[in-house]
Amino acid sequence: MICGESMPTFNTLADFPPERFSITAYCDACGHSQEVDIAKLPNDLPIPVFRANARCTECGAKGASLTIGYTASMDASCMIGKG
Repeated sequence: MICGESMPTFNTLADFPPERFSITAYCDACGHSQEVDIAKLPNDLPIPVFRANARCTECGAKGASLTIGYTASMDASCMIGKG
């Protein structure tokens, strides 16, 4: 980091409300995947901390890759190219 630059900020789970997003964790060790129940986790949990500390329910290893999906439907009035 260069002197005078601010520390990078990370997204937290609050940025991905469960009514609009789904998060799937993939174990870095065995590849097991499972959808994460976002509502059961603290909103202020930074995504990098969650990734590093996620524990696989199959093999017990720590560390996961995440896929974040947008699940809310878009309002038709916001669609590009509408008739």
